[in-house]
Amino acid sequence: MNGENPVSAVLEAVEKALYFETVYIDPPCSAEVSPISTAGGSDRDPRRPWLVAVSGGVDSMVLLHSAKQVAVALGLGIEAIHVDHGLRITAARDREFVGRVCSQWGIPLTVCKLDWQKHVKGQVGLGGEAAARDLRYQSLIEVAKQRQAVGVLLAHHADDQVETVLLRLLRGASLSGLAGIRARVYRDGVHWIRPFLNFGKEVLQSYSKQFSIPYVEDESNQDERYLRNFLRLRVTPLLRERQPGLSKIVARTTGLIQEDDAYLDELAQAYVPMPSARDGSYRLSRQEFSRIPVPLQRRVVKIILYCLGSADWTARHVQAVLELAYNGGPSDALDLPGQVKIRCEYDEMVMGVRSVVAAEAPAEIEWSVATVQTLQWPGGAQALWEFTCLPWRPTNGFPQSLYELVIPRVPRLRIVPAQSHWRVLPMGLKGSKKLQDVMVDKKIPRTQRSTWPSVWYEDEVLWLPGILRTRQQLMCAELCSGWLITARPCRTSL
Repeated sequence: MNGENPVSAVLEAVEKALYFETVYIDPPCSAEVSPISTAGGSDRDPRRPWLVAVSGGVDSMVLLHSAKQVAVALGLGIEAIHVDHGLRITAARDREFVGRVCSQWGIPLTVCKLDWQKHVKGQVGLGGEAAARDLRYQSLIEVAKQRQAVGVLLAHHADDQVETVLLRLLRGASLSGLAGIRARVYRDGVHWIRPFLNFGKEVLQSYSKQFSIPYVEDESNQDERYLRNFLRLRVTPLLRERQPGLSKIVARTTGLIQEDDAYLDELAQAYVPMPSARDGSYRLSRQEFSRIPVPLQRRVVKIILYCLGSADWTARHVQAVLELAYNGGPSDALDLPGQVKIRCEYDEMVMGVRSVVAAEAPAEIEWSVATVQTLQWPGGAQALWEFTCLPWRPTNGFPQSLYELVIPRVPRLRIVPAQSHWRVLPMGLKGSKKLQDVMVDKKIPRTQRSTWPSVWYEDEVLWLPGILRTRQQLMCAELCSGWLITARPCRTSL
């Protein structure tokens, strides 16, 4: 710190954080691409507070104390949030401690108790610590939005940055991972600000002593079975003996990497498709995707993954998606954490989120076309298709699309889920053909075949929208009127 007063350094860093001018977007999700300006200042609504994430340790307690001092001086609102992960036996002690101090300091506090064991069930590849981290992040987002917070202050410092970079290097990280912790990030609709990244823990400890700030020790921080603890307790002290300026060197390096990383993300964003209006999924042509430079392919995948969910996406997840894009079969699929599912549909790769509530199997529906003009199938919130029936006359002409059907004026129709073992009589062909072969020829994804509608009159199948018209119930010259049936898919199912 070159002799600078620790108290002044901390207070100036927090004041600067509350008056930040621009925010780096990470990742550049298509829904969140605009940085904000002048979050602090006289034009900001004073009723919107800043949230301080407080664990009870010395770092977060210094952040809470300093943020309180700055907020009082500037007329800003400050609130605290404490997340009880339920992972340690001292969790109740920490919760009570934070509550007591916040009460003494006159700071509103929100406490979130997490059930990480319930959260981890059904999540692919999600362990206890990862589940707790994911839930903590979601809790902070929910409270920040409920309180309409300006942003969330986090107490990471320069020593945390060193540990993070070493940890990611040992585990195998991309350039984005080696860029370390960002001082300012906008993600999932929340601004995340870390005022202390420019100085180490010794500055925070000096500030704590100056003001006699109470805090609790996390006993798990001394457990060297955890790689981060081993790096902090054994490795970084040896590195500092050889290179006393380790934290500054790492800070300078991560700053340079972050600039390069932001530029590459900007390039990759041009290849990210807009999400589907039906189900929010992202569709990529596998052939076109293969022509993108590989470094940008990785970034395209990671951008989309972060748009779909807030899981801690790693190089392993990204590589698994790339392998599916390169080598996956026509109907191969990949399950990822956070209900994210990637599937192949022949030349397309679809990236989306599985519905938490399993959709019921489509049921057969009888449609009185003479009295009901519009019908959704199978109905309700799970509707996959919408059908419309209008009167037809020869002057209207015959449809050119397989999503339209002209038939005689029958009183009613049935809509039935297609079965791959059926044999149908396609118009324009002699004889019959197995429906499974028809769907393969049309490149209908396997996941959609059992939910594809077929339209019947009595015991004859007339039409599979978008696939084929059969030779049953064709219009003849003697008929001067009929029905025009139109089908429109509402959504797809992951």
